Amino acid sequence: MNREYTVFLVDDDILVLQALRDQLHPTFPNITFETCQSGEEAVELVEQVMEDGATVAAVISDHMMDGMTGAELLIRLQAVAPKARKIMLTGQAGLETVSVAVNAGALYRYMSKPWDAEDMRLTLHEALQAYSTDARLAERNAELEKLNARLEASIAQRTRQLLEKNTELEEGLEYAGRVQRTLFPEFTHLTKHVDAREIYLRPYNGVSGDFYWMSNDQADGRLFLAVGDCTGHGISGGFMSVMHIAALNEAMFRCTDLTPLGILHYMDGRIKDITTHTYRLHQTLIGAETTLLCFDPDGHTVHFASNSKGIIVRDLETGEVSEPLQALKRGIDGASGLRDFVSGCMDLRHRSELYLFTDGVVDQFGGPNGKKLKRSGLVKWIAERERTATDMQPFSTYFDTFAEGQMIVDDALMLIISTG
Repeated sequence: MNREYTVFLVDDDILVLQALRDQLHPTFPNITFETCQSGEEAVELVEQVMEDGATVAAVISDHMMDGMTGAELLIRLQAVAPKARKIMLTGQAGLETVSVAVNAGALYRYMSKPWDAEDMRLTLHEALQAYSTDARLAERNAELEKLNARLEASIAQRTRQLLEKNTELEEGLEYAGRVQRTLFPEFTHLTKHVDAREIYLRPYNGVSGDFYWMSNDQADGRLFLAVGDCTGHGISGGFMSVMHIAALNEAMFRCTDLTPLGILHYMDGRIKDITTHTYRLHQTLIGAETTLLCFDPDGHTVHFASNSKGIIVRDLETGEVSEPLQALKRGIDGASGLRDFVSGCMDLRHRSELYLFTDGVVDQFGGPNGKKLKRSGLVKWIAERERTATDMQPFSTYFDTFAEGQMIVDDALMLIISTG
C-alpha cells in the first residue's frame, strides 16, 4: 500500500479512536493514521496535511458528535478530498441521514456500532484498494491526455504541412497543365476539307497523359492528325505526352517514310531509344496507344495507322456508324519492345464525322446505374445525334452529365473532326 496514504479517524470519544487505531494499524503498518475528536478539527487537519503533500485516502467518522455531525463532515470533506473513501460509523444514524450523505456522493460505506474488527479491516482494505485503482487510472488518463495533446498538436502540424504541400502540388499541376496545353494545337479550321468540331480533354489530375497532335505544313497538302494515350497520368503521363509530341515533331523532319505507319514506327522507336535504360524492364509500361490519320488533299481519302481502337466514323448523310479499327488486333513485340501498329485507308465519299478518343472515355463510370460507358454506349450516343450541326449535342455536355458524381478513373480525350 502507498506509504503516503493517510487515513483519518474521527470520533468525539477518545476510547473509540484508540480502539480503531489499535485494530487497524497492525494490518496497515504503512498507512499514517490521524485521529480527530471533532468534525471541525478534522476539516482543518485534512486541509493542512493535504497542503503538506499527504494523500488522504480514507476517512472513518462517527455520526453523532458534538457540533458538526459525521454526515456534515463527510459532505464538507467531499469538496476538500473528493476522491477519499468515506465511511460512516455509528449506531444512531437513521436512513435519512445515510441517504443525505449518499446523495451528496460523500459516503463509501455505512457500518453500525459496535463494529466487527475483521469487517472493519476488510472494509478499509477495499476502500484503499478502490482509491489506489482510481488514482492509477487518473494518472494514466492524465498521461493519455498529455499524449493526446501532443498527438493532436503533431497531427495539426502535419496536417498544415500536408495542406501546404497539397496546395503547392495542386498549383504545380495546374501550372504544368497550362504549359502542357500550349503544346497542343489550337484549331477550328484545319484545311478546306477538314474541320475540328469539338476538342474535349479532361485530365485525371491536372496534367494529362492523353494528347493530340497535328502537322499540316506538308508541301503536298496532306494533313496529319494524331490522338494518343500515354501510360500513366498526372505528372508521369504529362512527361510521356511531351516526349511523344516531341517524337512526332521530330518524325516530320527525320522520318524517311512519311506515312501514318512510318511515323508511328519512328515515334515508338524514338521513345524506346530515349528510355533505353529502363525499357527492357518496362516494355509494356512505356509508350502510348496512338491513332494517326493522314487526310489527303482530295478531302475524302484518309490513311490511318493505330495500335488502338479509338476511332468511330459516322456518315452524316446516311447516319451509318462504323468502327474501322474495332476488329484489328495489335500488341507489343516481345523481342524488340516495339508496338504493333496496323494501317489502312478509309474512303469517305459522304460528309462524315470522325470521333477519335482514348480509353478514359469508354472506361468512365456514370449514368443512372453507375456503370461504364463502354464502346457500345458511345456508339449509341453517336448514332442518335441529330444530323444538323446546329442541333448536335456537344460531347462535353453529354460526357460531363454522364460522369457527374462518379470517380474519375483516367484521363479522357475526345476529338471530333468533320470532313466533306
